[in-house]
Amino acid sequence: MVTNGYAGKTTIHLAHHDHRVIDLLRKAMPGVVVEDWKPKHLKVAKKPGQGVIVAAAKRIAEFLQAQPDQKTEVSLKALKQALGLQRLASETFKLARIRALETVPWRVEGRSVHRLFPT
Repeated sequence: MVTNGYAGKTTIHLAHHDHRVIDLLRKAMPGVVVEDWKPKHLKVAKKPGQGVIVAAAKRIAEFLQAQPDQKTEVSLKALKQALGLQRLASETFKLARIRALETVPWRVEGRSVHRLFPT
């Protein structure tokens, strides 16, 4: 509700992957109150995003392990597309990729991952 050009009290539920949005909201809406949402029926990961990162890392590692021996390079874009991770936040994908590459013989070079010991 707007009265004399000023917004009245409004409650919104905003789910966003980047906590920096809170700073933007505070600039745009001085006096805004931000509270963490506590789900009633869902189990909360110990750290925000931890479950998503672990799940994505597992999928990345499995995908790379399944590549034929003659495949020595996969672009990061193709990797995201093959796994349907295009909507995953860039930072989340990066953290998942780092975790995955700790478990498989691949490494990042530029915008691709490369097999460490090609045959």
